[in-house]
Amino acid sequence: MSKKPTVLDPPAVEAIRKLYAQGNVTYKELGQIFDLHSATVCKMINGQTFRKVKMFDKPKKRLTPEERALILTLTQQGYFNDEIAEQVGCSEFTVKYHRRQARKGQWLTNAH
Repeated sequence: MSKKPTVLDPPAVEAIRKLYAQGNVTYKELGQIFDLHSATVCKMINGQTFRKVKMFDKPKKRLTPEERALILTLTQQGYFNDEIAEQVGCSEFTVKYHRRQARKGQWLTNAH
């Protein structure tokens, strides 16, 4: 028996973005709440889909040295950027940024 797909309308997308902006909830948790894949939630929150729906600013937090180390460890273990972002609790863009810094040799000295 297949599941009925979740219908996303602008109010639902706005609710997802607002919950994420309030903090303390991951893409995966939002996906479970709204019956969506975490990658779908990520694209919604980052404005890759539903561009005309209101965006909410999430307060930016700096990654701790432990979180940056986790990004490097998961990268070395072969995880994809979206999987790393989910585990660390940051955006995929942040993961890409820190991976670039690691390749440049500036990873531990320059915090983002």
